[in-house]
Amino acid sequence: MAYAVSLLFNSEIADAVSARWQRLADAGLSRSMGDLGYQPHLTLAVYDALAVEAASAALSTGYPSP
Repeated sequence: MAYAVSLLFNSEIADAVSARWQRLADAGLSRSMGDLGYQPHLTLAVYDALAVEAASAALSTGYPSP
């Protein structure tokens, strides 16, 4: 199973990115992000295998849980 560490944007930024994706699609340049249903995001890393508990602990160190 593949794992990704990604950051999600607040709704204002996500809406702006989605609008630009749509403009690209409307211009016939790229439909991939909208067609694949991806939420606007920033991928920091992708792994084939990941120690999920250790990664979760490392990412949440110093930050309160949502």
